[in-house]
Formats: sequence, C-alpha cells, structure tokens
Amino acid sequence: MSKPNRKVTDSENYWKLIGETGVIEKSPKENTIFASFAKKPMVLVKFDINVIGCGLIAHNEIENSLWILASDIEVLKQP
Repeated sequence: MSKPNRKVTDSENYWKLIGETGVIEKSPKENTIFASFAKKPMVLVKFDINVIGCGLIAHNEIENSLWILASDIEVLKQP
C-alpha cells in the first residue's frame, strides 16, 4: 500500500517516506537492534532525508529516525 487507507494528518502521513532510504541504527535505549516494547519486530531507521523537514512527527533518541516494522523494510544492501 502506498497511500493511507484512511484520512491522516500531514504530520502523521508516514507514507511520504515510501521509497526513501536510510540505515538501521541501534537505539541506545535497547539491548539489540529490535524494539523491546513492540509485539512484532521493529527496527530504528535513520533516514537519509530530514524527517521533520518533511513535516512528520519524529521524536526518537536518534535524529531523523523512526521505529519501523521489520516486515515493512526492503533491504537494498547489506554490509
């Protein structure tokens, strides 16, 4: 899905990030790359673009990062 299936405010329209790139970072608050607070595997993605500059809410411990379901990520390159 490339658009929200319901009406969302611009500041929560994270569909704007589809197609953008970034890297997975380990949160300093977690023991692994995965979110301990989530029921499904989530990772912290630090985007190459300015997330807040896109008008989106982003308040994580690493600038320009958002917790994303691992199943919603396409891996383009592995080290």
